[in-house]
Amino acid sequence: MKCKEIKKLDLCVYEEKLDNGLSIYVVPMEYKNNIYTTFTTKFGANILEFVPIDESKYIKMPPGIAHFLEHKVFEQEDGVDPFSYFTKNGADANAFTNIRQTTYLFEGPDNFYDNLNYLLDYVQSPYFTDKNVEKEKGIIEQELKMYDDNPYVKIEEENNKNIYTTRPYRIPVGGTIEDVYSITKEELYKCYNTFYNPSNMFIVVVGNVDPELTIECIKKNQSKKCFRKSEKIKVKLSKEKDNVSLSYDVIEKDIALPKVLISYKINRKYFSRIKKHLQGDVLYIFAASNFNINSHFFEKLQKENILNFAPSINVSESKDHLVLNLSFETYYGDIVIKKVNELIKKKRMSSREFKRGIKGILCGLIYMSDNIFRINRYITSSIVYNELSYTIYDDYKSLKYEECADVIKGIDLKNRSILIVNTKEQ
Repeated sequence: MKCKEIKKLDLCVYEEKLDNGLSIYVVPMEYKNNIYTTFTTKFGANILEFVPIDESKYIKMPPGIAHFLEHKVFEQEDGVDPFSYFTKNGADANAFTNIRQTTYLFEGPDNFYDNLNYLLDYVQSPYFTDKNVEKEKGIIEQELKMYDDNPYVKIEEENNKNIYTTRPYRIPVGGTIEDVYSITKEELYKCYNTFYNPSNMFIVVVGNVDPELTIECIKKNQSKKCFRKSEKIKVKLSKEKDNVSLSYDVIEKDIALPKVLISYKINRKYFSRIKKHLQGDVLYIFAASNFNINSHFFEKLQKENILNFAPSINVSESKDHLVLNLSFETYYGDIVIKKVNELIKKKRMSSREFKRGIKGILCGLIYMSDNIFRINRYITSSIVYNELSYTIYDDYKSLKYEECADVIKGIDLKNRSILIVNTKEQ
């Protein structure tokens, strides 16, 4: 067990890698009265083609299989429902799947070591039968239909479909209903046996815990189990093109106000001078300085009654691209699109705005350092991206305005997708 300090944030991460390949990260915070634990596999919706363990040829899986597998891991041969177990033991439990990972979790300070053992046990005890797999298809179908009834979820899905060209990014994490009904027990076991090996998984514990006892508890649990020898997993990831799939689209949804979504797709090569885990924030600072509630852009359009609300700004990331997403609620979509395009072409970011943006990020890191959920999320997402930085504070502080401004000026913004969302009454 070794302790690594996240510098300037007064956090110590205790690390241990077990003989079976499982990596453990524990951040003790004695002054907290809660504990947040996550158990993650590096298997998400973007992996659809791979070589299964003990096989030699690539196979293709239906979209949505990682999410389906997340559901089925909760099925236990003894009939015990993991959610009920955690509730009776004083903890809240959940799980989620995104494009790169599947994570199982619980939070709560009571009966921690019992809950930790149970988390490891139920995730590492797959029980798939033809009958329970078929039963789950109807449950997942209802979940997907529930999302279909949410206009904001459908808007995001439509936008992703217009931006991305390859299947994993264009399709919802849960896949389509047709995809769900094509999934078999055998496919689930192939995915589980390949990606749920301890060598492809890690556990993060943050809160009022003793790191030595926590790691010892996990070691003891794992020593009682046999796993296949770890090996490098062969995955074929789709190559995403620089161009957007559809540059202009108009849809109708049951929303209160019309929306305009403008997304710029940018190859990461333009940011090669900046560390990968900082690139998205550099792009965000540029966008926020031009479009947020304090910008001249918003102030002017607000006075002209074109915008009443500040735009939503976010940066989404894939392996090879950053996507700057701007979302406006307005009846004057054409005017907003024109004004945004004029400002984007200038690619302007002042030194003052840059420094203010960096200060905001540094404040966010300090806030994170006192929040067990955000610390866990930072460590987990960093490991999934294979870029956990223990100098994150200094990484941001060392960013130079001139370097970042030059990068912004070099961005090719012609790869733009516009989505107009009209209300159904129009």
